[in-house]
Parts: sequence; structure tokens; C-alpha cells
Amino acid sequence: MVGVYLGGILGPFGGSMVIPMLPEIAHDLDITIEASALTISVYMVTFAAGMTVSGSLAERLGYRRVIVAGFLAYALGGLACAAAPDLGWLIAARAGQGLANAFTSPVLLAVITSATPADALGSVLGRFGSMQAAGQFLAPVVGGAAAVVSWRWGFVVAAMFALVLSSLMPPVRRAKTEPKGRVLALANMRLLRAGGIALGAHLTATGVMTLAAVHASAQFGLEGHLRGAVVAAFGVAGLVAGSPLGKWSDTRSTRQFGIAAAAVLAAASFSAGIAPTPVALALCVALAGAATTAARVAVTTLAARSTPENRGGAMSMALSAQFLGGAIAPAVLLPIYATSELTGFVVAAVGALGAVLLLAGYRPGPSPQGAT
Repeated sequence: MVGVYLGGILGPFGGSMVIPMLPEIAHDLDITIEASALTISVYMVTFAAGMTVSGSLAERLGYRRVIVAGFLAYALGGLACAAAPDLGWLIAARAGQGLANAFTSPVLLAVITSATPADALGSVLGRFGSMQAAGQFLAPVVGGAAAVVSWRWGFVVAAMFALVLSSLMPPVRRAKTEPKGRVLALANMRLLRAGGIALGAHLTATGVMTLAAVHASAQFGLEGHLRGAVVAAFGVAGLVAGSPLGKWSDTRSTRQFGIAAAAVLAAASFSAGIAPTPVALALCVALAGAATTAARVAVTTLAARSTPENRGGAMSMALSAQFLGGAIAPAVLLPIYATSELTGFVVAAVGALGAVLLLAGYRPGPSPQGAT
């Protein structure tokens, strides 16, 4: 299962690695930074779009086959990015990477939830969440290092990592009687609720990271590398806390655990807005990172439980909602922050509070294999 866990790094890493390299990409291709930022947007759009179908296809074609194909396609996209002579080529290659990644992240979660006993699922998802947090931490590190040498090498490194992952995927055995890929089964209220929780929690999580970076400059005058350190606290905390939080979740109901995670996330967002020092701000961001990892465990468990007859489709839909929450956060929150700094953080907290309300109304159904 090493390849499954390590695969969790690629999703967060692939989306954020480009951010530190935008000025170098713009200079090398003779374009504006705003134009180079399109490489992030197109990746996110194809990633989200692909996740609406990737899980259901994996249920029909087989988990391992789809995951390996996704890793290989991601590697090809990375090499195409490294060779890009102009913006059009780079955007097309990044679109391909985003689409390829849609066929790895949610399907890896389906593998985990289908192969893990119900009483141990939280521990396993916690470890996977730690790997996702590692991807969030490594993205600015690798991207920043590549920017110093050549931004093209960043894509080469990502491509080589995807190739390694494709060779590490273990065989995935499934019961012959297990139903596969029933798309209509995804139309259920439990999955809709899980998606709403994912959207709200990750709107807050992305909002905390985005606003903290701006706040570190506006309120404390921190330079770029110090602002990066503040934001990196989010990923570091998630990496460290993922496994113990996952184990703790196995001793609590998903509802109780999820409410605690979302409530702490909301509190961390509000506290970041009133943090008196840069260190206090970093601690609030770290608390948000740990709470977000816990929220992912809860959402994944709920999604797996919602639709056992199409677990891969449920994973992909929940992740798509999670991604949507993260994608809209900067557009919604930055204008509010520009008007009132504290109000920006308070509104960010509303997403997690919405997740608390959705969890409060959650009623568990029959517990299938791999869900609690």
C-alpha cells in the first residue's frame, strides 16, 4: 500500500507547485504574470471536471488500471509542460495534467475505503491525509527551488515522481459480487451532505491560507519567505497530526469527530484574524491545517458510507465539492478582507460552521465494509 499512500501527495502538490514559479514562467515565455497564472486555473478546471466521472469509470474498468493510466498521463503532461515553447502549449499540457490527476486522487481513496475494515478506516485515512498535507508542504518548496534553477525542472521532477508512483501501485482485489459504477446511485442525500461538508470545510481551509498570506504582509510586514513559512505551517501540522487524528477518529462516531474538526477549523479562522503576532498567526494556521486533515477523514468516511455500490464515484464527487470550496474561497474572501480584515476571517469561518450544521443533522445508515 506504499504506492497508495504516496499517491496522496500528488494531488495537492500538482496544483500548487506552479505558484512560486509564475514570475519565471512569465519572463521565460514573454507573457504577463496574470497570463502565466492561467496554468493554475486550467489545471483546477480540468481536475474538477474529471472528478465528476473518474470514480464511476474506475468502478467499471478497475481501480489499479485507471490509477496507473492516470499517473502515466500525468507524467506525460509534466514532460510536455517542461518542453513548452509558448503559453498555449503550457496551458494545454497543464489541462492534461489536471485531467490525469482526477483519475488518481479519488480512486486512491476508493482503494483505501474498499480494502480497510470499518474499525480501522480512520487510522488509514489519517495517514493518507498526512500525505496530502505533505503535498501541500512540498509544493512551494519544490516549486521555489525549481524557480531558482529553471521552472522547467519542477515539471520534470513531478513527472518522474508520477512515473515512480505508477510502478508502486499494488494489485487491487475486489469481490466479484461487488456492484460497479452505478451512476444513478450517486443521487442520494448522504453523498450530497458529504459534499456540502467538504465544500464548507475547504472554503474555510483555503480561506485561512490565502488570507493569512495577505495578512502577514499587510499587518506584520513580513517578506515573501516569511509569509511562505506562515502558510507552510498549515501543511506541516496536517502532516504531523494526520495519523494520530485518524486513530482518534476510530474511537468516535464520524458525526462527533467531524463536528469537532469543523468547529476547531472555524475557531482557527477567527483566531487568525485577531492574532497579535506573526508567531500567533502561524499557530492559528497550523491549527487550521490539523483540523482540515481531520475534516478530510470525516468527509471521506461519509462519502464511502453514502454509496457503497459506487464508492469510487462517491469519492470523486466529494473531492470535486472539496475542490470547489477551495477554488471559490479567494474570489469570495479577498474582496471582503480588503474592506475589513477581521470580517474576512470571520466570513471564512462561516464555511466550517456550515459544515458543523450539516454534520449535526447527519443520520448514519447501514455500515458497509470500509466505512464507519
